[in-house]
Amino acid sequence: MSDSRERAEMQAIDWQMRLHQSPRNPLLHLRHLRWLGSSPLHRESWDAVQAMWRLTAELQPATRGRWPGKARRPRLVAIASAACMLLAVFLSWLALPSHTASEALLSEDGSRIWPAADTRLERHMDASQRQVILHKGAAFFEVAADSSRPFTVNASGIEVLVVGTAFAVELLDNGVQVAVEHGRVRIGSGLYRQEIGPGQMLRIDPAHLQDARPADIVGPIAPWRENLLVARNETIDSLVGKVAAAHTGFVWLRDTELGRQRVTGLYDLNHPEQALASMVRPHGGQVRRIWPNVLLIDTREH
Repeated sequence: MSDSRERAEMQAIDWQMRLHQSPRNPLLHLRHLRWLGSSPLHRESWDAVQAMWRLTAELQPATRGRWPGKARRPRLVAIASAACMLLAVFLSWLALPSHTASEALLSEDGSRIWPAADTRLERHMDASQRQVILHKGAAFFEVAADSSRPFTVNASGIEVLVVGTAFAVELLDNGVQVAVEHGRVRIGSGLYRQEIGPGQMLRIDPAHLQDARPADIVGPIAPWRENLLVARNETIDSLVGKVAAAHTGFVWLRDTELGRQRVTGLYDLNHPEQALASMVRPHGGQVRRIWPNVLLIDTREH
């Protein structure tokens, strides 16, 4: 995918988020129309995002009628079904309610933290410090101003320092990403220092600190606050893990080749089954609910 096309798709996703959050804002709709008319690529990307969004909203849950037929490899299907049943019974004992949009963690100073699904962090708040250590995942921070106690976030050896601002920090496979909604943050590690402001983001690889350069944000900041998942040319396998964390059940991706396919899009985690279906359908995949909290993903040939 070319850089210009990927950027247009991310902008289209950003517009979908903004219009979803403010559907009655006439100025926002006017700006959106101007963006659409400024490039044929914008219109093409918007149509693609809209088609994906409609698919996510309209897909119906799988029913017993869509399970594998008994006439086809009956013994193998029976064995597989029995194994899935046993697994499902065990998982049903551990089942949690459906995941909802991220709720804010409130700190004693008035700061709020929105962790993404499957995020692990620890907070240290006292009279002398306000510190969060991000061990896994991502979080959005809305920090109450307090010049006597700067707020720091530590993630994989990278420190983000602020006094009062709103920003997101996400652990990546090869580093850390910081995106600022408003205010300014100072990012550092060892001798490296960088400051970014509203609408800017920075991706930092600890092994190549000096290569890190601020860039304009493309797409929404911390979409998990609305229980949405943004995919940027990611493998289905990696996305299944993120959806599974929101599903709080069990998702089995049976086809490894399908898992290697890449997708870009915006997915609604309030409906994990439909979100998975819209990811895999363009690549010949399908999603089946084989137990209340168990989803099976494979190709249509299975």
